[in-house]
Amino acid sequence: KSLARQLCYAYAANRKLERPFALHVCGLGACTQLPLPAGFERWHVRTATEEACAHFARERVVYLTPDSLNVLDAIDERDVYVIGGLVDSCIKKRASLSRAERWGVRTARL
Repeated sequence: KSLARQLCYAYAANRKLERPFALHVCGLGACTQLPLPAGFERWHVRTATEEACAHFARERVVYLTPDSLNVLDAIDERDVYVIGGLVDSCIKKRASLSRAERWGVRTARL
């Protein structure tokens, strides 16, 4: 439920932007029981069963994680920013950083 709620917040905030981001919800194959928000099928998002690193060039992927040493101070429109579906403080410390390291992609924190 928490992930579905976070998807709703992200989608609503993105819709209000003057130049909204293209949203992709990836890795759904691992979450077959994920309770998607009501009306999700009408959202303007792309979905994929594979992880984000399977869809985008790794050199363009930046995984946002609170444990990164790099601060995101500017958005590069050529990059793909991954927001993991985990809240590290509640689930497992450094989980998103560990995933980014396994993928071999850059990291940043807000």
